[in-house]
Formats: sequence, C-alpha cells, structure tokens
Amino acid sequence: MTRTIVIIVFMIAVSCPILPGQDDYESLYNNLNAKIESELRQPPPSTNVLEEYLKWMQIKATDRNKAEELSFKAGREGNPYWERKFFELSDKADNSGEDTKTDAMFKLMRIDDRSGKPSGYQQACFAAGPSVGERIYTTASENGYITEDIKERARCMMRYATNDLEGNWLYTDHESFLGHYDANGFQVMPDGDWSIECMRRGDFTTTSQGDPIQPAENAMKMVQQVRDICEFYHLNPEYDDATDLMVQYLKEKQVLCLKPSGEGHQWYIDLAKQYELDKAKEYMEGFYGTLKGKVEKEKDGVRVPVAGAEVEFEAPKDQRTWSTKTDPEGNYKIEGAILHKSCGPFIISARGDGCFKLEDVPGPLEEPDRSYELEKNLLLECGEEAYKGTINVTKSWDYKKTSDDGTISTYIGKQTISYSGIFKPHPMTQDAAAQPVRIFVAGSVIASWKHNEQRYCEGPGCGKCEGLVYEEWGSGSVPEMTLQGMVVMTNVWPTDNKVVADQLAQFGMENWYDIGTPTETVPTQTRSKYDAGDAGCQWTNSTSTTVLTGSDVRYKLKDIKSLSGKVSWSSESGSTGISVTNMTEAIYGQKPFDPEKNGTKYTYTITWNLIAL
Repeated sequence: MTRTIVIIVFMIAVSCPILPGQDDYESLYNNLNAKIESELRQPPPSTNVLEEYLKWMQIKATDRNKAEELSFKAGREGNPYWERKFFELSDKADNSGEDTKTDAMFKLMRIDDRSGKPSGYQQACFAAGPSVGERIYTTASENGYITEDIKERARCMMRYATNDLEGNWLYTDHESFLGHYDANGFQVMPDGDWSIECMRRGDFTTTSQGDPIQPAENAMKMVQQVRDICEFYHLNPEYDDATDLMVQYLKEKQVLCLKPSGEGHQWYIDLAKQYELDKAKEYMEGFYGTLKGKVEKEKDGVRVPVAGAEVEFEAPKDQRTWSTKTDPEGNYKIEGAILHKSCGPFIISARGDGCFKLEDVPGPLEEPDRSYELEKNLLLECGEEAYKGTINVTKSWDYKKTSDDGTISTYIGKQTISYSGIFKPHPMTQDAAAQPVRIFVAGSVIASWKHNEQRYCEGPGCGKCEGLVYEEWGSGSVPEMTLQGMVVMTNVWPTDNKVVADQLAQFGMENWYDIGTPTETVPTQTRSKYDAGDAGCQWTNSTSTTVLTGSDVRYKLKDIKSLSGKVSWSSESGSTGISVTNMTEAIYGQKPFDPEKNGTKYTYTITWNLIAL
C-alpha cells in the first residue's frame, strides 16, 4: 500500500512540475488579462474623437507587447504552458487594437457627410490627410498594426478627390461617364466588382471637358493636396493621375496667360517648375519664336530704310523686353520672343533718325511652335512727342488686432498695380507745343493688378479653427475705360525769360510734373474656414470685390526727357488713394505723404520711370 502511494505521488510530480515563478506568472496573467478584457470595448462605440482612438491603439499595443514579453520569458525559462497562455493573451490584445484601428478608419476616414452623400474632395483630403488618416496610419504603423487596409481606403478617397476636383471644382459643365464605348457604340462598364467612388480617373470617358474656372495657382494648390496625400501613402498611380490633371489644366487655352490674366507667360512656367510639372513646362517653352521685319520712314514721299534703329519687343505682363538694332537695309531679327496668343498684347517699338513708331502685336501662336517666324514691318512717324515707361503702385500690410477676449487676428496682404506703355499727347494740347502745360494720356498702355490678403486667428475666439481662416485673392487687367483716367502732365514755364523766372521765384514756384493713376473696383475670390463639426474645419468659397489703389505724384521737373522716381513710406492708415510730392505744401496744397507717414501697419510704394520719345 505504501509503495503504491509513493508511485502515485511520483507520477503526479512528473506530469505537473512546479517550477520557480509559477505563482508570479499566474498573478501577472490574471492582472493583464483582466486589463485587456476591460479594454476590449474601448473607446466606446459612441466615440468619434480621433485622439481617443489613437490613445487606445497605443494602450492596447502596450498590453500586447507586455504579453509577448512575458511569453518569450516563459519560453526561455522552459515553461511552455505560460508561454502559450501569454501568447494567446498578446493575440487578444492585438486583435483588440486592430479592432480599434478599424473602427477609427471606418468612422473617421469618410468621404460622405454621414448621411451617405459625398461631400467633395475637401472632405476626402481632410479625412485621408494629415488631420485624420495619416495620423491613424502613423499610429498603426508605429504600434505594429496592419496598415494596408488604411492605405487602400486612402487610395479610394484620393481617386474620388481627383475625379471630384476635375468634375466639380476645376471645370464647369464637365461631363463624363464610367467605362467606354465599344466599336458598336455601346457603353462598356469595367470588369469585376467595383465602387464608382473608388474608380481611377482613366476609368471614365469624358464627353465634354467643360470650361476651366479656377485661377491656375488655385487649381495647382487644390490638386497638390491630393498629390501630397498620395506621396505619404506611396500611391504612385493616383499621384500620377493628379499630376496629369495639373498638367492638363495648365495647358488649357482658357487658362494659360488668362487665369489669372494679370500674370505673364514666365509666371506660368515658374508655376509648372514649382509643382515639378515637366510636361507642362516643356509645352509652354514651345511658344517662343522669331520676330523679324523692316523699319522704314518716309522721305519726300518715298519709303527709305532706317539703319541702326533701336527695335524693342515688349511683353508687359512678363516685364520683359527683347531688343536689337536694324542693319544697313533697315532689317531686324529678334529670336526667342514670346508669341503666345493669350499672353499679349505685346508691344513693338522702333526709334531712329529722330522718328518713332509703336504698335500692338497680337500673339499668333495657339500651339507650341519653336520654328515660327512672325514678320512685322514698321513705318516710323516723325515729330510726335510721347512718353514711354512704367508706373507701379504697391500697398502691403501686416498688423495684428487683439479683441477683448484675447483673440489675436493677424492681417497680411499685398496689392500691386502695374502700368506699362506709351503716353501720347492729349488732343487738347497736342498742337500746343509752345504752351507751358502739356497733358499726356494712355496710348498703348497695358495695366495689370494683383491682390492677395490672408487673416490668421489665434486665441479663444477662434474655436477649433486657428491659423489661416480667411483668404482673398484676385488678378487681372485694368479695364480699358479705367485707363482713360490716367494722366501725365508737365508744367514747363519759360524760365529762360528773366521776368517769368523772377515771378516764379517770387511765389516760390518752379517747374513740375504730375502723374495720376485711377482707382477701380475689381472682382476677387475669397475663402473662409468654418467649424464643420465632426468633419473638422472646412473651407467655403465665395466671390467678392476689392478697390485698386489710385495714386498721384507731383514732383519737381529737373529733366523734361526723364520723369522718374521711387517713394516708399509706412502709415497707420489704409487708403485706396495715395499721393506723394516733394513740392512746397503751402503753395501746392498737397501733403508730402498721403496717408501720412505715421505708423507701421501699411506700406506704400510708388515707382515711375517715363522716358521722352
């Protein structure tokens, strides 16, 4: 009997060895298991807060790692029982974390407005981008969770965003359908299972592209959001689709040099460089050709060539000029000149033998052609006075306002108006060469404007939407009717006559000139950020207007052949009409600076350079 008992005890000892630390493993297991069990439904199903999901993904990953660590430890100590138990526990924690990640993805990475209705590319970029999706992806990756499903969800959203941009934001009246027509004219749909919101741009057939509506730089910014997100997730095909859309938009005949119309051709090339759109850049560089012709003047009723005449071809929007001189037969040739149809009008001028001629040159090229040659002959006119040159008016601002609740609003902006061309005698004074007062008005003048303003918010009054909350922008050509309000006036008294000189000196007067540019109300676009609840801060777009700054210059006349100067000053006041003078205020009734030079909020600059022809 005794022997039997001994054998039984021995068998029990062999089948269930009691190793050191078993009680510790059991305690660790029970505590960790209880923790993981209590966290299985965290965060609660009602939660829509991203930070909560990210926090619980990290907590559950920590639990999983702890269980894995204990499993490895038990294995190293030769305890397969607890090795398996802790491994199963780590798997439970990992599955719980994966569930949290998946819940976050399906709840927060959405392109609809929770009623099932798609709400546009902005929502898609918000949900898949740095604000939501990329944070879920990064947290999942850092904590060892599967990320391929997040990537695929982002892929679908970026395809939707690209199609939405083309169909609803960049073009108006855009029409397309999913699939293609076969040889018999029947619509063929894509193979397999698919969702229309997840189809690539190339899966659609465009029946009408529609008309582009966005200024080029805005369109590039909008699509670049998609490219940035695609780059983060390494979505190469979708990145290429967005790039192709950007290239297509810059090459549009209704966009290049037209949206915005106030910028030159080089500005568009620089825009293509900025976004690394090599195909668009190569396309634009094909609009530079050759300009050639002959310069002549009439002598005794016969046209004769003018040798050595100075010929200039100017692209005012680009602020670029090509120049050359005529050969002994009066011929000239300018290579590499911009000839794009929409980037003009261009100005060609020639001067020689005391004669002058200026004409507008419409750009002939609608498609790239580096071999194109445009012939333009010029017949000089002799004896007519005029001024040629540029006038630029700039207003910029940068200041802060603090409200009673401590909210700080920062206003930053800049407005530029540029005039370039020929100012010809006003008919009223054209034949009054002997009179002291001569008036010149816009002849062949091209004028453009550009306006941009941003407002930033920080503090309690901003709510959830801090940072950039408002933007206004616009550019274009100054209307032709407005240009009629421009004036250049010279006051040249015969000071070589002692009586006249003495009288002027008696009253403190002297020769002077005036330059005036008009004001005008022009259309702009605005966008404002607002709190869209669960969708975060969203932008809304609208149309608006702004007033171009008019200017007046009154300066002492030192050289009738050159009217030039530059004046810059700062003020506390914002104004749409500014003036500057170096004349005596008491006599001429004009302040040296208007608005007054009394602060730092606004900076005004007037630059002028007019040369007599």
